[in-house]
Amino acid sequence: MGVWYNVRSDLRLRNLTIYAQWTSVLATMLFYVSAFYGLFNYLNHLFALPSSLSLKWVLLNTFNVGVKTFLFPLAPLALELPQYIRPKPFLYLSTLSWFVLPLLNFISLLAYRFDSKNYVIMILSLPATFLLAVRIWTVTPGLQTRVGVNALYCGHLVFSIYLQRYAWDAEGSHWFIWCQYLIKYIATGMFGSAALLYGMAWIRRHTWVSSRLLGGTGIEPMVLMMPGRGPLYQSVGDETRVGAIRLE
Repeated sequence: MGVWYNVRSDLRLRNLTIYAQWTSVLATMLFYVSAFYGLFNYLNHLFALPSSLSLKWVLLNTFNVGVKTFLFPLAPLALELPQYIRPKPFLYLSTLSWFVLPLLNFISLLAYRFDSKNYVIMILSLPATFLLAVRIWTVTPGLQTRVGVNALYCGHLVFSIYLQRYAWDAEGSHWFIWCQYLIKYIATGMFGSAALLYGMAWIRRHTWVSSRLLGGTGIEPMVLMMPGRGPLYQSVGDETRVGAIRLE
């Protein structure tokens, strides 16, 4: 079955979680594209000027690039593509990086400019990040968790763009960095849109459905009830006009 068939199958469901999955996965792909600039810059320094680099620089930047390029963007993919990525090990590693990367960005920001409101951002963001990580570790991820994850990545990219503005003032910019900025800007809007779509799906009580386009089943989960716990209605519609349904 082709791509267009899967797209039509997803659209026929009219389920907002399908659109949120598409948006979140595409935003994560854009996030990876923007993060690979740091990997390219790291490899360029590592192989072009190996003798001038200290061991401390190599260790710190290897850790920074590894967290930013590989671990940090994994959480949305582990949530949205469980058929490809086993959620537990990769999801837990990615949530641990939530605490490392904001601290690294915060330290980098202090190197360009001291601003008291940066402390306020850090003080407010870390407890919210901790509560979201605990929810993922202890509860099966639902729509509310997906709202929080996409909102977290949207906020991180906003902070990253805010940081990059000071880097431009100090170091200048060129067309490649402008492209990276544009990609981050688009990914920020898409993560925010995914969070909004999941919030609307939760309000409208849409259940999470794995998208066929992304390799899922495209089947809405059934609600199973214990005998005697279901509705007590014995008919459909208005019995005075339609009549009761009987099994002969």
